[in-house]
Amino acid sequence: MVFHQHAAAIAKALGNFDAEFREPVLTDVVGQVVTVCPPIMSEVVDGEPPRIQRAYVEGAFLRRLFRLLVDGFGWEADANVRDVMARHYPFHLVAVETLEQPMGGGEAPGGLSLA
Repeated sequence: MVFHQHAAAIAKALGNFDAEFREPVLTDVVGQVVTVCPPIMSEVVDGEPPRIQRAYVEGAFLRRLFRLLVDGFGWEADANVRDVMARHYPFHLVAVETLEQPMGGGEAPGGLSLA
C-alpha cells in the first residue's frame, strides 16, 4: 500500500511524462551528456521517406552534440549551433526544423530552444 501511495505521489509530481518530454534528443551541458530516446525518435520520423528519416536522426543528434561544443549560453548557444548546422549540415537542419515544428503553426523554425 505504501509503495502505491509513493508511486502515485511521484507520478503527480512529475505530471504527465508523455506530454512533458517530447524531445527525442536531450543535452546536459553541465554533465556533458547527450541522451537519445529511440521510441520518440521513431514517432517523429514515422511516415517520412527514408532520406528524411536519416537526415532527421543524424541532424537531431548532431544539433544536440554541437550544443556541448559551441560558446555561449541560452539563446546565444542556440544561435551558434544553428549557424554551424546551417553552414555544414543544411539538409539535416531543414529536416530537424521541419519535423520538430509544432503542428498547426506555432514557433518558427530556428526558434526552437536547444537547451
